[in-house]
Amino acid sequence: MDEKSSTVTPNETKRYQEIFEAMPIPVWEDDFSGVANRFRTLREAGVTDLRAYLQQHPDELDRLVSEIRVLDVNSISLEFFDVRDKAELLGSVESELTEDSRAAFCDEMAALYAGKTRFSAEVPIYTRKGERRIVSFQLAVASGFEESLERVLITFIDITERKKGEERLRESEQRFRFMADGLPLIIWVHDAQGDLRFVNQTYRQFFGVTEAEVFDQGWRPLVHPEDKNKYVEKFEACVQDQKPFQAEARARRADGQWRWIESYAQPRFTPEGHFVGFVGTSPDITERKAAEAALRRSHDELEARVEQRTEELRQRVDQLARLSSELSLAEQRERQRLAGVLHDNLQQILTSILFRMEMVARRAGGETRSDIEDVNKLIKESIRISRSLTADLSPPILNEGGLIPGLEWLCRRMQEQYGLSVELTADTEDLGEPEDIRILLFQSVRELLINAAKHSGVSWAGVDLKRVDADRIAITVSDRGVGMDLQEVETESYRFSSGFGLFSIRERLDLLGGRMEIAWRAGRSAFCWPMIML
Repeated sequence: MDEKSSTVTPNETKRYQEIFEAMPIPVWEDDFSGVANRFRTLREAGVTDLRAYLQQHPDELDRLVSEIRVLDVNSISLEFFDVRDKAELLGSVESELTEDSRAAFCDEMAALYAGKTRFSAEVPIYTRKGERRIVSFQLAVASGFEESLERVLITFIDITERKKGEERLRESEQRFRFMADGLPLIIWVHDAQGDLRFVNQTYRQFFGVTEAEVFDQGWRPLVHPEDKNKYVEKFEACVQDQKPFQAEARARRADGQWRWIESYAQPRFTPEGHFVGFVGTSPDITERKAAEAALRRSHDELEARVEQRTEELRQRVDQLARLSSELSLAEQRERQRLAGVLHDNLQQILTSILFRMEMVARRAGGETRSDIEDVNKLIKESIRISRSLTADLSPPILNEGGLIPGLEWLCRRMQEQYGLSVELTADTEDLGEPEDIRILLFQSVRELLINAAKHSGVSWAGVDLKRVDADRIAITVSDRGVGMDLQEVETESYRFSSGFGLFSIRERLDLLGGRMEIAWRAGRSAFCWPMIML
């Protein structure tokens, strides 16, 4: 022991021993002085490169190891090496020199020979029961003993499970590489910083790059300049946020063509939840993009054609509405013309005939007078029918007073002609309706009331007129009769056999922007709702 070591006090020695025993890992105190003496002999023999010398003279390593002496071990070393007494570990360490540990001992001796006072290595060791463990071996020469090597501290950290985990990870990575290289998909792996760590064979073939080129240049040069910024920004944001990544971009294929790819990537985490990067794939979607573009063009063309056809249909509907309006007006004008013919011509003629026949009757006598009076009765009936027909064809009050006065006249007329009592209610006096709508609604109500009088078997009906809003009016015609077969109303035979009828009312209302609904409850009542825009 040198002079420095002799100055250690008993208290310091006790304190050192307490720390030594309290260490939570195996710690050995070794004496390498025999090794130091052998080093001096080798240097005197001209050996400068101990590592090369040991490779040429392997027996020399055995001799050097045999010079190592274990002076002391802490208590935890007993448990670690499966021994019951420190004595089993003290002394020579020749038994520790195995084929597995020769390389580590060689490196250790070369480091000490070069004057280093610290050395570390991962070394396989065997417990006294033969259990193999991998330890992180740490050597440190105590201060003051750099030349003599009389006091060297050795620590052992068991890394067996860690090494097994690393081995399992290597095997897993090898299986992943084998699987990934066999898949016809572009597969890539990034670390937590976003740097590329793996690309499969399909990736290299698709982009025409080697693995070295990919790791040296990265993937960014493969992305189209117009798409690069957006694609890269999104990828870096997903790395930062540790969230799934999805983006489209054009990338240069091995033949120089720009192909659309869609990249998908999922973040990877350790069992402890630590983010370790991404694994992703980038399938070629060029054909899909072309199909989508063609579909969009087809859709746009179809939309344009639909819009054109819709506009044409709208124009046709407008034309039909105008024709329907004109038809109603033309029909009404024709009714007025016929009413005028009946009133101004036929009725005048019949009246003149009646006047002359009455003069003749006064001069005649006997049976001739009786026959003339019978003829006069027929003429009077003809005049009455003509006047009634004139009113039915074109009620003057409808043209002069409007819809509500016209409906009031119609109610009285239904009582006179069919004995049908009609109750009219209206929430307004002046509708301001156009002539064509006035005529259509009047004819619709008359047709519905005539149907009620002829087919419902009732003596009462109601007509309710109300304003729905500023632009619409609705008329409800109701009775409490036997109703009608609504399915029959929708048949072709009914439509074409009912004259103006319900079908004609509905069709004309539709053309003018209105509608008609029909409801019937058996044994109770029937309702019709013609509704139309003003």
